Amino acid sequence: MLSKSDIPQDTPQKCIDALRKGDYSSVLNLGKLVYDKYRPLNDGKVLGADDVTPLMASLLAETDITLDDIVKIQHGIQSSPDGLQQQYYSTQMMSAATTLLSYEAWLVKQQGNQAKLPEEIRQMVRDKVAEAIARPEDPKKDAAKEVVKKTMLDMDKEMLILIDKERSFQRVFAYAVNHLIKENVDQIREKGKLISDYLDRIEAYIEALDRESKTLKAEVRDLRNDLEELNKKIDTLPSEDFAAQKNELDKNITSRQESLSAIEKSRRGAYTRKLETMDQLSILITQPEKFKDSQMLENHILGLLKRITNGRDQISAKETLSELPDEVSLLNLQQKIESYLDFLDKKRPDKDPRWLKTYEARKGAAENMLIIVKTASLREPAKTLEYLQNHIKTIENNRPGLFELGFIDWVKSFFKKYEAEMVKETDVSLESTQNELQTLRANFVEQKKALGELREEEIVDPQSQSKLS
Repeated sequence: MLSKSDIPQDTPQKCIDALRKGDYSSVLNLGKLVYDKYRPLNDGKVLGADDVTPLMASLLAETDITLDDIVKIQHGIQSSPDGLQQQYYSTQMMSAATTLLSYEAWLVKQQGNQAKLPEEIRQMVRDKVAEAIARPEDPKKDAAKEVVKKTMLDMDKEMLILIDKERSFQRVFAYAVNHLIKENVDQIREKGKLISDYLDRIEAYIEALDRESKTLKAEVRDLRNDLEELNKKIDTLPSEDFAAQKNELDKNITSRQESLSAIEKSRRGAYTRKLETMDQLSILITQPEKFKDSQMLENHILGLLKRITNGRDQISAKETLSELPDEVSLLNLQQKIESYLDFLDKKRPDKDPRWLKTYEARKGAAENMLIIVKTASLREPAKTLEYLQNHIKTIENNRPGLFELGFIDWVKSFFKKYEAEMVKETDVSLESTQNELQTLRANFVEQKKALGELREEEIVDPQSQSKLS
């Protein structure tokens, strides 16, 4: 990372250039430039917090900032210490860039602007800012307010969506591993992708819940309207018909309200998982030096999933981990573990501490097994098997019931088959490697023989060299 002193920073463009090189402290200078330019145009008064964003956007209009810079600004926000000026101005810079880029996208769609180049649109913004500064009778008193009130007020919704995608944690992670992280890049990319993909699925799940919730709310609204219309007919309908229709409407309303409550509960759990996952992905992005070896990185991911599972607020482990991809070779085992956890959820013992302690131990071990199965891609199959065997021993040693003994036997049988399959795959791999080595050896021998024959011909016929020359 460059130090602030390495780059002269006396213009907005130099701040953007420094940002692109990883000097996030340059935002402090951009903040200073805003105050240096606009405080004298605000009657010498301190600028209001709400004014900083549009005024900073006017300075960014003097640069060549583009949508590609959003991810860099977001990385700067995540890399800045909490509560310090750098984070404050980084956040202001993001708001200012959003204001400028979305306004320019809106301008492009206006009549007569569709054919204009980005540079021409940017110049239009500069001209509008210059006009706003020159408009007041006393610019030194009111010019800053004029810029705030009269420029960059419109925003393009499509550009706002694009900006949100560019500043997402997943996008920042991809940017970091491709451009910034210098050590352990491959393993951080591979294993961090599990967290990034997990976050993708959580967000997709939340969006699906929101769509379903919206549909149900509309249905409840329609049903209540129907009920209101029915109540108007209370004196005209036969009492039995009225009662039957009313009961049906009440039942449908209650059913949908119960579904809405279940959706809200699932959404709260999913949103909690989203926040926790974003926090851990942020650590991976901004502190990659913590993960010097593969095991440390795996422990980081497992720790995240265990915390999410333990704090799930009565949501099943199956639902909590549903956003993780399935490991095809372990799918049967995964389904068995999920069924076992469903059984345990329904068979929670009374508050007798002796039974409760062993029950919690069995359930915790089964949840850990599900996490290990769902993250099998992080490690070698033999390591996954070792973890699973340890957890099944925990279940076995904590007073399982008769039904649970059947689960344990099935799992142990699965382990034997899985281990045999690992040995088989290893043998096939070794045989393939040996065949490749034999082929290479044979080719090498043939090449040596061919080379030897050529040299013998040259020795036998000394004139061959002169014939070729």
